[in-house]
Amino acid sequence: MDWETLKPIVDKYGERLEILPSAVQMEAIRYSTNKNSSSNPQSYPAIMKLNQLKNTFAATSAGPERVFSTMNRVKTYMRASLSDGHTEDFVLLNHHREITLNLDDNSTIHQFAAKVERRVSL
Repeated sequence: MDWETLKPIVDKYGERLEILPSAVQMEAIRYSTNKNSSSNPQSYPAIMKLNQLKNTFAATSAGPERVFSTMNRVKTYMRASLSDGHTEDFVLLNHHREITLNLDDNSTIHQFAAKVERRVSL
């Protein structure tokens, strides 16, 4: 494993795992120079922790269940006539509402209005 591959993982989880970025970088350099020798994986504890984290997967289906729950809230009786594409868009917006809360409504409206001329000439 090289430092460029490990850096995003260290940035995201390093503090929580109590791993110093400099320690991982040193281990990555040492690992890359000793690649051909049969070294003990325990010689690289920080890399082993990150590799173990990287290779884990969710043991529950809570994520998909949350999305279906969101879909049930979005697609109420009154909105049952929404097309599948619109329903999917609304579910994504609702599920990732922390992103939508930071949007500026006026700039979004102006960007949308600037895309295509929507006036119908009579």
